[in-house]
Amino acid sequence: MEDILIVDDQPDNLRVLSSLLEQKGYSVRRAIHGKIALNAARADPPVLILLDIMMPQMDGYEVCQQLKENEQTRDIPIIFLSALGDVTEKVKAFEVGGVDYITKPFQFPEVLVRIEHQLTLQALKQETQRQNEFLQQLNSQLEERVAKRTAELQQKTEQLISVEEELRRALAKEKEINEFKSHIITTISHEYRTPLTTIFSTSELLEHYRHKLSEEKFVKYLKRIQESVKYLTSLFNDVIFVDRMQLGQLELDREEVDLNLLCREVIDRLNPNRKPGQILNFSHQIIEPIAPSIQNTWDKDILFQILHNLLSNAIKFSSEQSEIDLELIETQHAIQFKIGDRGVGIPPDSLERLFELFYRGKNSKNTRGTGLGLTIVKKCVDLCNGEIAVESEVGAGTTFTVTLPRQNLS
Repeated sequence: MEDILIVDDQPDNLRVLSSLLEQKGYSVRRAIHGKIALNAARADPPVLILLDIMMPQMDGYEVCQQLKENEQTRDIPIIFLSALGDVTEKVKAFEVGGVDYITKPFQFPEVLVRIEHQLTLQALKQETQRQNEFLQQLNSQLEERVAKRTAELQQKTEQLISVEEELRRALAKEKEINEFKSHIITTISHEYRTPLTTIFSTSELLEHYRHKLSEEKFVKYLKRIQESVKYLTSLFNDVIFVDRMQLGQLELDREEVDLNLLCREVIDRLNPNRKPGQILNFSHQIIEPIAPSIQNTWDKDILFQILHNLLSNAIKFSSEQSEIDLELIETQHAIQFKIGDRGVGIPPDSLERLFELFYRGKNSKNTRGTGLGLTIVKKCVDLCNGEIAVESEVGAGTTFTVTLPRQNLS
């Protein structure tokens, strides 16, 4: 049943109108003045209010204005009832928020039609509101689904891109490894041939003519074999190291290292390789003491690789009677190795490609080598998060500077 509130200061009007409406199946509440009407509407909002204009203390206009100012009652349709038929009064009724105006004395069929019309409009309005709310809710759900699906598709796309990138990198790595293996095979077949031939021919010579050779020549041929074996061993070790490097199997194994002693060990190891008259100089300076929060640990094998390869190159590309310098400089946050020679130098157009795998500069063609040494050095420096710089002048010499940061314990 529709709940209708009738407001009129005339009890007879209330009784007659409510009786007629109840016969039509409506639930009716009554109020004889404005204040009661306001309290009743706020306590339990009706679906429609029939409101008399001419009432003592508070007229219908003021009641309507107060109802429209309240959020709880502002949407209740109000039909004014009045004996005043003046157009001005009717206009005012609509201005304060009324939806219809019935002039007294009223005819009940007219009242009923107007009530049913407003209730229908109200029902349509509520249905429209429900539909709008439903559509908004549906739209919100659709937006959520679309957003969720978009996010899923975005995630799938990113995963596909990631897989594609990984596949591309894997293919590139595989290609690089295949090229590396091919180059290794070519290099080994080329580099191994000469020392193996030397070993074979010299050993045959010693086997068949040992009794005819002087002690001096015997030692000379024996050293030739030893040098060839040493070169092959060094080449094999380089190839194994680069292979681990290409496969990403290099990891730092840190320990306490006496850097001064390490540098001297490398020099001692390379002393037999010096050309006649070559001098290996070593200096060590500590510029700043190491703070307690700084860790002084290193991978000894990695440092050895760096120093051994750089000093070997310096010996190889320097002339007899020349000096080669190794400087160790320690600061609080880093160590620095400087390897300088007075050798042939490096042409400017070779500097950019200096650390490429198997690359050999234009002026190194007459010197035995594989082009692996500086690649190994660069990889070792990168593994330590360090930096390597080179300064060179053709005919004047080359200086490599390797800077490696210390680890911060905090």
